[in-house]
Amino acid sequence: MTERPQWEQPFPVRFLIVGEDEEDGHQLLLGRCAAVEGLFADPPPPPREVLVLRGCTRGLAAGWLGAALITGRSGAGREYRWELLDAEILVVGPHAADPTLVDVVVGAAVGLVDDFRFAQDPCGRFELLGSRNERLAACAEVTGLLTARAGPARSPVRLIGCEPAEPLRVKVDSGYSGWPACTELWALDDTGRVMARVHTGPAIDRTWPSVLRGGLLDVQLSVSPEDLPGSAAREVWRQWQPGPPEQPGSWRGSSVAAKEAWQSLALNRLEPGPDRPGGEYHLAGAGVEDSTGLHCALGERSTARAATTGGSGTASRTVSAAASGRSRRSPWSGTTSP
Repeated sequence: MTERPQWEQPFPVRFLIVGEDEEDGHQLLLGRCAAVEGLFADPPPPPREVLVLRGCTRGLAAGWLGAALITGRSGAGREYRWELLDAEILVVGPHAADPTLVDVVVGAAVGLVDDFRFAQDPCGRFELLGSRNERLAACAEVTGLLTARAGPARSPVRLIGCEPAEPLRVKVDSGYSGWPACTELWALDDTGRVMARVHTGPAIDRTWPSVLRGGLLDVQLSVSPEDLPGSAAREVWRQWQPGPPEQPGSWRGSSVAAKEAWQSLALNRLEPGPDRPGGEYHLAGAGVEDSTGLHCALGERSTARAATTGGSGTASRTVSAAASGRSRRSPWSGTTSP
């Protein structure tokens, strides 16, 4: 990315808008901005549905299941999966064609769904699995399952105090409302290093003069809520804003979602390259109570080793220079950015 003029504002750059150069595919700095509103938004829960497993063997009773799964196996041997959220068996009633079998009525929100093509590869058998993957029921038909489901509506995200770079300004001034093929927001910590990357996609709704004035713009985006960090990440980002937490185990006792956000920030510090840290890590067992905690501990040790061995950090050094518009000493590698 090319270096930008110095940021002549009384507040720091907190985010970079980064796209893909249409000519060579390299990263292209499209702008810098002071803040983002609406970033820490959770996807709305999917609507609840009623599914009927027809022709199951007897044995189930009405009751709450919680997390569950429906799997379908096709004649070609492929398995498809439908995630059920907060599932409940509502009614167990007689099956019309065979009195020895029952129909099981399930209420649930349908979460993750495999890319299913029923006409090309129909399923001949379905199974209802519980939270521990135990088989609860099996049948040949599930009414209400094989329907098209719309994804969640895109969420409004507002860039506040945005200074577009020339490629973006030209397109905005001409009324163009799309991004390059791949666009991200890069969040910067207090040292100017990239802390996180958030995919935004091609969805500029509108622009107008910024509430911060100074010739800046505010930009309204529409972003898939599945790409946003989520509310649990807000406090984690605050902890990482000065740089990686110095107190070991700062992720302990957090929710699973917060640990996942912590792990994501830790892994983001590790730039790909031949000098990426690796090898053997000795972890204290305290606080590693689940797989997510284990990943946080590994990320913590990997980040610490990168700091002491001079991890690559090339992309971040370039970004730091672009963000500030002046030479600075990289806090990561001990070298001076251009």
